[in-house]
Amino acid sequence: MKVAYFTPSSFRTVNAGALRNVGLARALVLAGHEITIICSDHTRDEMSSEWEAILKGSKISVVQGGFPREKGFHVFARLVRLLNGPSSDLRSRLSSISPDSLILYNAAPVPLLRLNHFARRHKLPFSLDITEWLNSADLPGGRFGPLAVLHELTMRALAWRRGRYLTISNTMAGKLGKRGFPPLVVPPIFDISPSDLVRRRDHRTHLVATGTDLRDHGKDVGGLSLIVAALAEVDPEGNRFHLDVVGAYSAQTEAYVCARLKARAFKLHGRLSWEKTLSAVHSADFSVVLRDPADRRSNLGFPSKVPESLLLGTPILGNLFSDLSEHLEDGINALVVSEPTKQALVSALLRLPVEIDREAVRKQALVRYTPRAWSATVSQFVMGEL
Repeated sequence: MKVAYFTPSSFRTVNAGALRNVGLARALVLAGHEITIICSDHTRDEMSSEWEAILKGSKISVVQGGFPREKGFHVFARLVRLLNGPSSDLRSRLSSISPDSLILYNAAPVPLLRLNHFARRHKLPFSLDITEWLNSADLPGGRFGPLAVLHELTMRALAWRRGRYLTISNTMAGKLGKRGFPPLVVPPIFDISPSDLVRRRDHRTHLVATGTDLRDHGKDVGGLSLIVAALAEVDPEGNRFHLDVVGAYSAQTEAYVCARLKARAFKLHGRLSWEKTLSAVHSADFSVVLRDPADRRSNLGFPSKVPESLLLGTPILGNLFSDLSEHLEDGINALVVSEPTKQALVSALLRLPVEIDREAVRKQALVRYTPRAWSATVSQFVMGEL
């Protein structure tokens, strides 16, 4: 069977959205389907060379189906891209694929309505893969801007009426699943292995904080501030702990870290390649994941860095939000922080070192967060058999 998977994700970089798309696509390929991912990039956009290695042998086709990123009128051009998503020349693309099933990643209003119309007309199964409900204040125009209003309208009034949907967490399913078809909850899934990665040896406990939003009001900058503040109280000299920070960061973030920790206590790596990011996570003793459970975007989503870390055998140091209480066990695959505050984190750090069986962590993750583990279930759902 042929599946067309539309996504607003860009493949110009390796990012959580595109990795989600590839993870589900891999699950469907393992079930014997042909998968075409139509992304939001324009034909003039260049796909990151890293995807060549990630997609090698996957039998997944990625094609560009978005609108151009014009230099002039950039606000208007961005609005067009946000509203339309990967729906440029939609009819001809669908005709060339002749799909047996359609999937839309998250709910951009125009492709949602157009794909729903196509699916109904041709009697095809149509699924929405919903992974995040954005905070209104984070959208261009702010809390009361037109994009915020449109996003709320789409999520509250349109998404559940169209087809069936997969969600990334039970909390998201509970928010959306009050009407319509029961959702299928699929956490982030990956096909990654630590076999070629080498762990460094050091007497200190190594922590790693990763994120692409380590600037301004990004999802992970609050957690980074907390771990830095806690380390500054427990070990500012870096005698017991070392913190690796992976991801683009602002000058303010750099100043904050440098003012509180000595040079040997941390390293700001900036943005790294996907392979080097995995290596940094694999080398750490714990991966730091700290989010505010009151933040809707965090609590309804599911941080992809949790499955990534566990598949590499690296336990989590963090608090419980979203579905994490069902995935993290203190002393088994995590060091659980009671709440995302400096004092709670200080108390957790003082418990270290804690011995955790990294191989057991990875083995448990293999049955939870891989395309193979979800292949049959996702296939049946997307083809309308479940």
